[in-house]
Amino acid sequence: MKLAIVIGDSGKLGSVIRNSLLDTDCYVIGLSRSTPQPLHIEDNCKYKHVDIDAGDEESIRTFLYSLDLSSIEYMTLVNCSSDRPNLGCTMPSPSNWHSSVSSASKVLYTPCYFFAELAKQKRIKSTIIFIGSIYGSIAPRFNIYNSTPLTTESDYSFIKHAEVGLMRFLASYYGPHGISSNLIRAGGFLSNQPEIFIRQYCDIVPLGRMANSRDLSSIIKFLSDPCSGYINGAEIALDGGLTCT
Repeated sequence: MKLAIVIGDSGKLGSVIRNSLLDTDCYVIGLSRSTPQPLHIEDNCKYKHVDIDAGDEESIRTFLYSLDLSSIEYMTLVNCSSDRPNLGCTMPSPSNWHSSVSSASKVLYTPCYFFAELAKQKRIKSTIIFIGSIYGSIAPRFNIYNSTPLTTESDYSFIKHAEVGLMRFLASYYGPHGISSNLIRAGGFLSNQPEIFIRQYCDIVPLGRMANSRDLSSIIKFLSDPCSGYINGAEIALDGGLTCT
């Protein structure tokens, strides 16, 4: 039996990931601080939602170590945490920046640490998938936000760069224990943005379009399957070619 745990499954990308994994033979547990939208699937007996703060050390440790893993042969952790308290503020104050980075760092590291240690202890082959961002690889092109209320914030770019480093560290450290770590460098998901933003964004993407749910679903299904087990420490671009230009 395969188990998949999705951090942030109530979010825009988290819900896509959750439903994608439910299309496979995984039992899925979603973790977030808010109740997800209805699943809109006929059979959700393979799904459980848990209201939890993924950055709280005691809560995550207690939850993971309470799981019955006796029949689990392969585990996946997808870290899709997306807390952005300074959303809309390009350059937040130092105190707000520090608070945001501290909170995001806890949500990135805490569940990955306890998940990997548990997998190592139980000797269960496992994988960790980070949902990163193009802004963990390149600087923002602020002209795409011209004439729109949209922007991106400096603390978000900082934490997404750090996420890449953490993924590579975990890949090296836990690899010998059969635990792989990879990151999907996602960018440009279509989500009711202003028409002018969509046009300006697509103008800088080689494929000339924004990403959709199907694009993300396919790579999640692949990376969460044991057949991709030899992929470790990879930063996989899901951005239409934007970061190669």
